This record gives sequence, structure tokens and C-alpha cells, in this order.
Amino acid sequence: MDVQMPDGATITGVPDGMTQVELMRRYRGHTDAAPILGGADPTGSFGENMLAGVGKAITDTGRGLRQIGSYVGFGDKAAIQQEIDDAKRLDAPLMNTGGGLTGNIGGQIGMALGPGTVLKGAAMLPQLARVAPMLSAAGSAAIVPKTIAGAATVGAAQGAVQPVASDDSRLMNMALGAGGGAAGQAIPKGIARVVRPETSLEVRALMREGVTPTPGQILGGSAQRLEEGFTSIPYVGDIIKSGQLRAIEDLNRAAYNRALNPIGESAGKAVGNEGIKDVGAKLSRAYETILPKLNVQLDQEFGQALQGVRQLAEDLPEEQGKQFSKLFQSRVLNKFTPEGTMTGETMKHVESDLGRLASTYRGALDPDKRLMGEAFTEVQSHLRELVMRSNPTEAPVLQKINEGWANFVRAQTAAGRIGAQDGVFSPAQLLSSVRATDKSVRKGQFARGDALMQDLAKAGKNVLGQKVPDSGTPYRALAAALAGGTAGGMMLGPGAAIGGLGVAGLYTRPGQKLVASLLTSRPEFAGYLAELIKKPAPYLGPLGAAGLLNFSQQ
Repeated sequence: MDVQMPDGATITGVPDGMTQVELMRRYRGHTDAAPILGGADPTGSFGENMLAGVGKAITDTGRGLRQIGSYVGFGDKAAIQQEIDDAKRLDAPLMNTGGGLTGNIGGQIGMALGPGTVLKGAAMLPQLARVAPMLSAAGSAAIVPKTIAGAATVGAAQGAVQPVASDDSRLMNMALGAGGGAAGQAIPKGIARVVRPETSLEVRALMREGVTPTPGQILGGSAQRLEEGFTSIPYVGDIIKSGQLRAIEDLNRAAYNRALNPIGESAGKAVGNEGIKDVGAKLSRAYETILPKLNVQLDQEFGQALQGVRQLAEDLPEEQGKQFSKLFQSRVLNKFTPEGTMTGETMKHVESDLGRLASTYRGALDPDKRLMGEAFTEVQSHLRELVMRSNPTEAPVLQKINEGWANFVRAQTAAGRIGAQDGVFSPAQLLSSVRATDKSVRKGQFARGDALMQDLAKAGKNVLGQKVPDSGTPYRALAAALAGGTAGGMMLGPGAAIGGLGVAGLYTRPGQKLVASLLTSRPEFAGYLAELIKKPAPYLGPLGAAGLLNFSQQ
């Protein structure tokens, strides 16, 4: 076989079936042998070089797959390796041009996204109807990797199918491809999140209640884990804990405000024992203000309700039934006048007695006594409804006071739990108290997620954590370190101390509020801009992988 060279020379005696690489090895000294091998002329135009780069990407994928096959016995491993080494040397001038590099990256992106197109097309064939959903799903994943992990996987595959020259590593290519793919997907998403932070609904709910979480708690995920890890670092850890404690105290005030807002009041700065005392005093004053205006009058509806309570008592064993009837007569019925009336002051004492009896018997080990506790709770509920009916003018105000007391009971119960620090309760303690004070059958309201104050407690637990952090002594410790002359100061060093002051600024109340505002507040157009930035993210994974693979080989 004769081969005509571009310069007009004719090479004779070329055996049939000789590959281009074998021809190049035999006639290596021929200056125009490169075009015979398919190598592009780097002196061509940008467009010509770009097309040549696309062709190289497609050819390289084929060579890479053949090379992988040669590892398991498909093809001549040495010949394929020599072909790849020669091709790398011959294509080097092309890959040093902008057009060649651009085309090669574009070709690699096309090869990465192409299999998905094939799969989606196959899903449309009637013969493959049974597996069409799986093919379509696989095609969508291949075309548009929607997650960072998916982009890294596609990038690793891009690296795996690249032909490996003698001095290269396929594992390194896979690592570069995975890293480039992940970065291509993550960077625009990260920028979009800065433009419009994806703040969780629970964080937003807490901030509406006046709670200011720390930066890590707002961002969540790895940022929160990193912040939590920093709490073990001397000085800096104490500063972060002080910010976390401030968020917990905000949650306590939010619970106080749930009790006070219905009566038009708000919580002061005090938290813990003093805060609970202040809330209770404000609710009591509101109740005492309205009591003189109240008069309770027995009516038919109350009588019918009591019949149901008596029926409940009849189901008790004889001893407990008699005990309930005696208490009901002395603590409730005997407090009405012969005319069936009761003053507001008397009603307050009766209601308080019923509350204490209900609480005492509900906590008993004897199931019959617990049933008595439920009966007293029923009586208390019916009495409140009677007060409302007897005082229609004052009913709205009284209802708000009762709502405030119901919320206060949950906060007060949490403040009294073991582990609460001087009355400052954790979100987990509040959530536990919400469940304990749910009087519905089998805790049904709590099970459905709509028990009183459950939303606040759950959001606090998920965002702020389950416990109250130790307050530490951050500013005193940092001041001592800055002053020097102590072992701690010498170990800390001036650079770390200055860094500690910077961190301290983020975790002061003004700093924490500022950071929270920056992380969560954006103008409305920021949402549209963020979506615009995120839109190409799925397609930038293959671009990142191809770019990193190409530049690593320069």
C-alpha cells in the first residue's frame, strides 16, 4: 500500500492494516507525519483549532475506554499505551492554543452530558416501556447533576475515561475530575446563597419571636458543626458559648412573651427565676384587675356538663368515687350561693383549688386516682366556660388572660425542671414541658404537632440545640491573656488574642444581631438574582471537571 504525504512525497510498501501510530513510529523523521495521525495544525484559525479540540476530546474518550479495556485483556495493552503517548506529544501544540483548549473542554462536557441524552432517548422507545422510568431518571441525572455529590461523580467519570500517558495517573485524573465537578456545582450555589441566604423556616420563626441565633446556628449544617467544634478552644470557645447562651435566653424571653402578649404586656430583660417571677406577677395583676367585675351564675349548660363529670365519677371504684364526690361538693358546689351565684374572687379560689387537685391526682401512680385528676380538669374547664357565659362583656379580656396563663404554665414548668440553670430552661426542657402539660387524650395535640407553644420549643431545639451552654468567662479570660504575664497569656500569644477579640465582636449582642441581619435579610430582587446565578450550576460541574483536567496537563 502506498501513502501520499502532504508534501507530495509517497511512502511505498506500507502494509495493509498498519495503524497510524505504527506508521508514525516507522517514519518518525517525516516532518509532515502529524496530519496523517489526525493531529491538528496549531497554526490554523481559532475555529479550526476549536473543532480539532472537540475531535480530540471524542477521540481521547475512545482511547481511554480502549485503554481500560486493555487492562482486562481486550486489545494490545502496549500498543494502545504507545498510541496514547504519541498522541499526547503530537497534540501538545494544539492544546497550547486557545481554540484547541476551548474545543477540548467543550468536547469533554459534551461527552459527559451525552450519555444522558442517549438514555432519555432510549426511554422513549416502546420496546423499553417497562424500564423507561429508570432510563429517564438515569438520563436526567447524567445530563444535569443537581447535587454536589452528583457533579463530583460525573467529574470522576470524566477523569476515569481520559487516556493515561505513561507518566500520568488515572486515580489522579478521577480525583481532579471529582474536585472540579464539585467546585463547578458548589461555587455558583455558594454565591447564590450569599446573595440570598437559604435561611431555614425555623430560624426565621425564631427571629420573628425575638431570638437571635449565632452565625453557625443560622447557617446550620457544617457551619454549625464547625462553630460547635470551636467551643472547645480556650477563650474563643467561651466567647462562642456566651453567644449561644444569649440565644437561649432570647428563647426564654420569647416564651415569656407568649404568656404576656395576649394581655398587652411584654417581658423585661430578666430571665430565669426573676423572669418567671416577673411574668407571673404581671398575669396576676391582670387577673386581679378583672376579678371585681366578674359574677358567676349557674346555668343549665353547666348543670348538664356536671352530669357528665358525675358519670365519670361513677365509673371509679367506690372509695375513689366517694372521695371525688366529697371534694367536688366541698370545693365547688358549696361555693355557690343558694341563688346559684359566685363572686369573681371566690371563682378564682375555686379554679386554683381545682388546678391543684387535678395536678396532684394526675401525677399519682394509681390509675384510678389519675382518672380523678382528669375529672377535676374537666370540672375546671367547665367552670371557665361558665365564667365566660356569665360575663359576656369581660369574656374577651378573660380569655386572653387564660391564654396567657396557659402559656405561662409551660414556661414555668420548664424553668422548674432538673437541669434548668437558675430557672433558665433549654429548648428540650421547654418541649418536654409542652408535652407534659398537654391535657388532650393520649397527648393527641402534641402527637399532631399543634400543642400550645410546641412550635417555639421545636424550632429552638432544632436550631439552638438541646442544652443550656455554660456561660464561661470569655471577656475576663481574654483580658487576662491580653494583659500578659500569665501562662495562659503566653500560650495564647498576641495574634490569637487579637483574633479572639475579633470573634468576640461577632458574639456580642450588637455583633450577633448585625451578623444575623446580614445572613438573613436581603431586598426582594436578591431572590431573582440568586435563582439566576444558581440556574447554570448543574451544567458547570462538567465544565469544572474538564477545565481542571485540562489545566493540570499543561
